[in-house]
Amino acid sequence: MVADILDKTERAGVYFQEEQRFNHLWLRLLVGVIAGFAWLSTIVQLTLGKDPWGKGLGTTLLQLTIWLLVGVGMPLLFFSACLVVEVRDDGLYIRYIPFHRSYKRIAWTEIERVEVRTYRPILEYGRWGIQGWVRNRAYNVYGNRGLQLYLFGGRRLLISSQRVEELAEATRRAMEKAEKSGKGL
Repeated sequence: MVADILDKTERAGVYFQEEQRFNHLWLRLLVGVIAGFAWLSTIVQLTLGKDPWGKGLGTTLLQLTIWLLVGVGMPLLFFSACLVVEVRDDGLYIRYIPFHRSYKRIAWTEIERVEVRTYRPILEYGRWGIQGWVRNRAYNVYGNRGLQLYLFGGRRLLISSQRVEELAEATRRAMEKAEKSGKGL
């Protein structure tokens, strides 16, 4: 059954697909506590009339702005953030929702080689997310393993994965198939 599904997926031109979300418990708790304080201070100000910032319309607008950004916006952004990685016939596709409107495609002809590696997200990139510069970029969400792409021209791209061995194998298989058929341009 599973092999049949994989065969259908491969025939459709997709060799691998993974969706990753921020699953750090400590980060979820931190976002929840910060958002909770924004909600609590807004409720106290609006229902009890106790204004922690002072009196007047300006402070109420400030409180509502903080609530909207920190109490609503930050949790929405955090819990909707998702890294989608796909290996297709013509390249590797990356989309970091909600930051990318569409997939970023890396054609097979742009990739010199790939390797699975363990990395240190905080020490090497400062944090999780879209990190780095043009020559050395990382898309990481969770964990410390990923697929390192070495691109022609000296650029490097790291993609985190919870199924990194499958990602590497699918990438190599698709690259070989594209080289034989002339796709991936």
